[in-house]
Amino acid sequence: ASSPVPSYSHFIIVSRFSTGLCQHLEVGQALEYGYVTYRATWNDYNGTNIMIGMLAQNYEVKIVVTYTDINYKEDVNDSGL
Repeated sequence: ASSPVPSYSHFIIVSRFSTGLCQHLEVGQALEYGYVTYRATWNDYNGTNIMIGMLAQNYEVKIVVTYTDINYKEDVNDSGL
């Protein structure tokens, strides 16, 4: 049996405004007001990347998930429907 491929991950908090503004808010409020965004990524050495992020636009929190695999081959005969 082969051993699992090692992976690595990153978690980033991006402050979009002065940290002075953010320090007086609860974590959820800073996200809701759009002062911060969060992003976490996981990568393995075979070319698979997963990213999840949280951000807010117009006081609505959005969650974004992306998955990419460099080994994926698109089926040219698939119409996508």
